[in-house]
Amino acid sequence: MKKTVLFIGGMVALGLLLIFAWKYVQTNFNSHKKTSVEAKIEALNWQKNGKNGEYITKKDEGMITTKMEGIVQTDTDCSPDSKGISRCHNKIKISNKKEISVINIHNMKNYSCFKPGQKVTVEPINQKWIKVIKVN
Repeated sequence: MKKTVLFIGGMVALGLLLIFAWKYVQTNFNSHKKTSVEAKIEALNWQKNGKNGEYITKKDEGMITTKMEGIVQTDTDCSPDSKGISRCHNKIKISNKKEISVINIHNMKNYSCFKPGQKVTVEPINQKWIKVIKVN
């Protein structure tokens, strides 16, 4: 009887150990997978970012959780790389009186930078990316 109880207890413990191990593997080895949004953003043709006044920008600082209006404060560090792609840094004062900072990855020859004083709409895509649309 004691051996049976010990055997059953051991099997239950082994089963629980296997369940925890499986959850650990799923959590730690699937966390590197990109979400479909991130994969789409990485596949973007940055030469065309800014078409129709819509830009996908990388969040640098600040937080935004909902779509809101904003005013561009700065446009700096716009030197293009060998492919003509600039990574302009922009500070935008949003309607809740806070400020966010984004990196606008675009070709200035194709689509112009944001201008200080320019009205924009900002909308979070996820925690890393923000859509910025020129209003005027």
